[in-house]
Amino acid sequence: MIRKARKEDALQIAEVHVRSWQQTYKGIISQEFLDQIKVENRLSLWKNILSTPSEDSLVYVAENSEGQVVGFASFGIERINNQKTEAELYAIYIIDEYKRGKIGTRLLLFGVEELVNQGFKSLLVWVLAKNPGRKFYESVHPIQVSSENLQIGKYFYEEVAYKWTDLELLIKEIKK
Repeated sequence: MIRKARKEDALQIAEVHVRSWQQTYKGIISQEFLDQIKVENRLSLWKNILSTPSEDSLVYVAENSEGQVVGFASFGIERINNQKTEAELYAIYIIDEYKRGKIGTRLLLFGVEELVNQGFKSLLVWVLAKNPGRKFYESVHPIQVSSENLQIGKYFYEEVAYKWTDLELLIKEIKK
């Protein structure tokens, strides 16, 4: 089930955030950095985000049949504004056991549909170049518009930006 996140979800979102980083980025980001990511740190971030909801910040969760959060997506206004894009997909994270079940697709669809309802026309996402999840975004035909080096811990990693200029078309691509 996909639904809008509530402030009571902060702990489960933080747990998914940490676990999925440790699973997804193993062998990509330094293990030292991954080992030091703590739920407590992400919990304060998510409590803050979810306790001050706004139209400009959309967070959705995916729950399994037991009602546990197994993934989430976060959208909002594009932060850097150097790509002439209105909205940004900040994150989609799903724990490994639930990947390949179309949860990411459904989270993306929910968020993009709401962005369209709010009048947004374009979307940007930044992805680590070595992230295997990059294929997920590429499957819905974005334009690669930039790349830069991002510092995570002590090291730098290449990050690429993808853009969709027409969210109505993106919805059609997602639904294929």
